[in-house]
Amino acid sequence: MIDKKELGKLFFCGFRYFENDTYDLIRKYCPAGLLIYPGDMRSSYELINVFEKISLLQNEGMRFMISSDHEGGQLETIPLVPTAPGNFVFGNNGNPNIAGKYAAIAAKYMKLAGFNMVFSPVLDMYHEGTSPAVGFRTFGRNPEKISENALAMVNGYESNGVAACVKHFPGHGRAKQDSHESLPSIEVSLEELLRTDLIPFRTCVENGVESLMTAHLIFPDIDSYPATISKIFINDILREGFGFDGVVITDALEMKAMADNYSKEEIIKRFFNAGGDMLLVGWGNIMFEEYLNTLYALVEKGEVDLSNIEKSLARVNKLLDKYSSNENLGFIKSFSFDSFDYKIKNLNSQASKVYLVTPKPVNLSPADITARDYSMIEENVSKYFKLQKTINYDLRSGNFLDDIDGISQGDLVIDMVIDSFRNPRLTEKHKELSEKTSNIVYLILRDPEDIENFKNYNYVATFSSNALALSKAMELIKP
Repeated sequence: MIDKKELGKLFFCGFRYFENDTYDLIRKYCPAGLLIYPGDMRSSYELINVFEKISLLQNEGMRFMISSDHEGGQLETIPLVPTAPGNFVFGNNGNPNIAGKYAAIAAKYMKLAGFNMVFSPVLDMYHEGTSPAVGFRTFGRNPEKISENALAMVNGYESNGVAACVKHFPGHGRAKQDSHESLPSIEVSLEELLRTDLIPFRTCVENGVESLMTAHLIFPDIDSYPATISKIFINDILREGFGFDGVVITDALEMKAMADNYSKEEIIKRFFNAGGDMLLVGWGNIMFEEYLNTLYALVEKGEVDLSNIEKSLARVNKLLDKYSSNENLGFIKSFSFDSFDYKIKNLNSQASKVYLVTPKPVNLSPADITARDYSMIEENVSKYFKLQKTINYDLRSGNFLDDIDGISQGDLVIDMVIDSFRNPRLTEKHKELSEKTSNIVYLILRDPEDIENFKNYNYVATFSSNALALSKAMELIKP
């Protein structure tokens, strides 16, 4: 029997918010695929923080394909990657080299950040009345032009170390409904699909693309099951007909097209028995373990062909061998607590009430843009602590803008100190908090001169206010 942790490799998991529990779950079951959603990269700071944590997992020997949905145009998610007009513009340009150059540039930024895969390009063909789910993500209505642009993008990505995953097989363009919301049914023959929508997929397969994503669509004239769990589409057409031996990944399984119509057991059983390889669980924090336990039970009962599972593992490992690395991700280097100056003794980080004291965002100089860091402090600290209240103060006047009378002895206070040595009133206000509770830690985010004022208390001097440094400080406070 295959170990459950080994079966974890057959999952591509989207984690909407990377928190401590997320990393524990990844460490426990080792999904081979990690999908990073926009909510964890609204800024480069958040993205850096996520990759710094993932690099620590890699240093433990884990290997990942790390992807996003950054396609350029209608769907752009990675803040570091330059924007693009989108596939429809590329397709109308007449020169597929433009799309290829964009993919090459995008891949360089992706790789630098730590991505080694991208769910792109979109091969869906434009048809009249196509749903907004496709929109201008399509290269257009001509399958040959779609093929040319798609191949150029695949080569641009892969020549720069990022695996392309073409989607959505066998083509979402004819659907008038959005599979996020319902299960589209499309009346078309296989012969017609082979003459049109399937041409770009066949072309990319014949030219060596290494992964492909399915679409949650039913084609009743071809099969009574959606393409994602269809043996006709995955095994007969894609594997045997086109000769594809790469990794087949589902679209997200929480989409209503699948979640509202099929049980986990039926999806898993039919997908793997059809020749699929990886289940994309978009709500990984909530659903990954349940899907994995279901797969394990089905394999144990013999309802999922073990030889298919072994083939899938071989395909996934082949992709990991080519694209993953145990080195730290891109330019994101893990730094140690030795980078800080700190003293923490007898601090109760499990207090039932936690107060955050933080400055209202303001830059202290024309050569200073850290106000944006201060604006994110509450949200970043909230990933580690459930806050009773956030108390704001004015950096320039030294006035506390919120009442501190609610703080009682034993409550935990996390106080962000910004150049208080320049303002004796502000230093006094910070120290006044310690009269409310001895369970306090001062985070000195800028100037080391502040250490002198708070050396008799618990303190962490990070010498930086960005999200990565703050995250590291939270790990010291709440180990």
